Amino acid sequence: MRPDEPTDEMPGGADEPTEVNTPGDEPTGRIPEGNENPTDVIPEGNENPTNVLGGEPEEPTEVAPGPRGPVRPPAGQPKGGNRGIAVLVGSIVASLILVGAYVAAGGPVGPDKAADPCDARPWTDPQNLEESAQQFALSAADGAACELGVSREELTRAIADDKALQGFMDENGFSESDMEDALRAGLNRAVDDAENAGALSALAATGLRAAVKVMPMSVMIGLLENADSIFNGDLGGLGDLGGLGDLGDALNAITGGVENLGTGTTDDPLQGLNDLLGP
Repeated sequence: MRPDEPTDEMPGGADEPTEVNTPGDEPTGRIPEGNENPTDVIPEGNENPTNVLGGEPEEPTEVAPGPRGPVRPPAGQPKGGNRGIAVLVGSIVASLILVGAYVAAGGPVGPDKAADPCDARPWTDPQNLEESAQQFALSAADGAACELGVSREELTRAIADDKALQGFMDENGFSESDMEDALRAGLNRAVDDAENAGALSALAATGLRAAVKVMPMSVMIGLLENADSIFNGDLGGLGDLGGLGDLGDALNAITGGVENLGTGTTDDPLQGLNDLLGP
């Protein structure tokens, strides 16, 4: 008996289950050579064994809401940008409203023009000597500037120092005589304004007009820069008039004479000035 034959042969035909099958007719198929793994290999790149359903892709399951942290602006976006723009727009709108209100009220929009020095300058009621001196200096500067055909501001800058004065004269073609005549006209205008405002008595105004006629340019410029001495009685610092005597003494004689008016004295209040200025 061969080893592969059954131990005993059941009676019956060749179709009995214990019958030996002929080669190549086994009920179980052979696994092809080189494919011993009974499970089919999934093609590379398609490792997901679940087939994708057709149609629109399904949304992933939403995460349950929880406590959220502060939302940060996207990178590169400046913080508070909208607020800064709002502030800028608000400022522009406010300025336009102010301009509109000013125009509606009849006010000019452009910068103020320089005052015409030839226009009359009304004096306010001086409350003290300092205010009187300031208004006197402004009137004198206006009068001189009007004579020269320039603004008061230009003249004020020109008399700041000798270099500025020379440059002003060269630029405008003025001679020293032109400057002296203009300064005298300005001081006379200031004396008139001060007398009309009651800041100078008639006698003091007369004495100042006489002194202005012989003042050198340096003394006249000094009065434009500081006219306090005219109103505080300290006139000694005005200096010498080039051989005509001390101007301060002459003017002090006038003011002293004015104070003596009505006291019964027979002194001539202008005698001191006449003595110094000559016949």
